[in-house]
Amino acid sequence: MDFDMEYVTHHAHGRDVTFALRRGIRDRYLDGIRSGKLQVDTLSYFNFRANELGRDMTVVDVGANIGALSLPLAVAGHRVMGIEADPNNFACLLAAKKANPGTDFLPVNLAATSGFRMVFLESDSAWTQVTDSPASGRSALGMPLVDIIDTFGFADADLIKMDIEGSELAALTGIESFISNNPDVEFVYESNFEACDFYGHTRQDLARRFEDLGYSLYCFRPQGDLMRYSSSAPQGLAIVDMLATKRDMSGAGYAPVVDYDDDWAELEIRKALNRPMEVQQKHALSDLKYCRPAFLESDVWNRAYQIYLNKKSASASGS
Repeated sequence: MDFDMEYVTHHAHGRDVTFALRRGIRDRYLDGIRSGKLQVDTLSYFNFRANELGRDMTVVDVGANIGALSLPLAVAGHRVMGIEADPNNFACLLAAKKANPGTDFLPVNLAATSGFRMVFLESDSAWTQVTDSPASGRSALGMPLVDIIDTFGFADADLIKMDIEGSELAALTGIESFISNNPDVEFVYESNFEACDFYGHTRQDLARRFEDLGYSLYCFRPQGDLMRYSSSAPQGLAIVDMLATKRDMSGAGYAPVVDYDDDWAELEIRKALNRPMEVQQKHALSDLKYCRPAFLESDVWNRAYQIYLNKKSASASGS
């Protein structure tokens, strides 16, 4: 397969960062980067943490894609490993490494999984998922994250970002030994309703895994604050970024820290139920078991649910 690359340069946190994209491959994520939008909401936290530590960090980016997080951090002087299963995205990482000389950036073409085995890949670009079905025709070698970290010498990682479309829970297999030896390591991970559901678990299961590992959870909310979160609470939005840390963020100074907000979560669930995308509706219905009884019994929820039922009935009649 030939890789015809195009290059896009962004100014990220005071530095020029060049990204490599496959020419002619279009989707909303890649076109956003082409148009000048580098939307990595959690990058600000990585920069904040580096300022806190007062030194360059060691970062593991699990699900690096084309390097939207990895490359700005590497260009800023941090030591970064970008783990990417998709060979097309990995080719972009290699090209970008060459286009940003002098960085301590290590692209690794592996899938973070529950065991050492060959896996197959579904979808592509920012939405590549690991599967055991060979139907896609694309494959990758899978290893637990702890083994990848040990193999490539990143056992001193300060921060680990995980965005692997629902495989996060499997990738954490055996991670206890690494965390025991590196208790200050923090995780920033995507909690994605649909992606977790694809693998037969819930985002609450993933949150519970981090809690069992001794972490406190904070949700990066669109409002710009950090909301305390627990696995026993509804998520509110179908996709959010979470911070797993062993410290109390209320005095850290990164962003205002607020207690868990039932009203906000339940409002988002109610709005999601009446959005046109079925995945949003499924998310809303699945989160109900974590909502307060008072919300489920409220007139505002019952009205929203009736609107949903009416729309679903009308859609079925018209099909």
